[in-house]
Amino acid sequence: MAIWDQIDEAKAVLDALPPLTNGSLIRLDEEFSLQFNYNSNRIEGSTLTEQETRLVVKDGVSIKGKPVQDQFAAIGHQKAYSYLCDLLHDGPLLSEEIIRQAHRFVLMGQPEDAGQYRTVPVYIGNADVILPSPHLVPA
Repeated sequence: MAIWDQIDEAKAVLDALPPLTNGSLIRLDEEFSLQFNYNSNRIEGSTLTEQETRLVVKDGVSIKGKPVQDQFAAIGHQKAYSYLCDLLHDGPLLSEEIIRQAHRFVLMGQPEDAGQYRTVPVYIGNADVILPSPHLVPA
């Protein structure tokens, strides 16, 4: 069976299910945003566990013995996610200023870099992806 046929079958199964309740949608969004936050920050080197990320983001708990920078990153990531989700209600507009504002939220613990284009080369560890040179980023 071709992959497209499998996808069509899976979609048909999903389409046959009853719609999710508002409560279920809220819980799914909360879980997705937590997983997105944890995994995104983990890739960047955060030392927070998934449970610690949940405590910082959902309960406002400060984790003793963990870098404040990691905790700020989790809070900032959640603020950026919420900001972008709120904008979706007004339409799918995306602008440079919206991207810079989301970046300010993500880097709330690093105000000197927040909302600024990077000036140094970056890479993704263990990946064959070549990212644009700093001078090409604005374009």
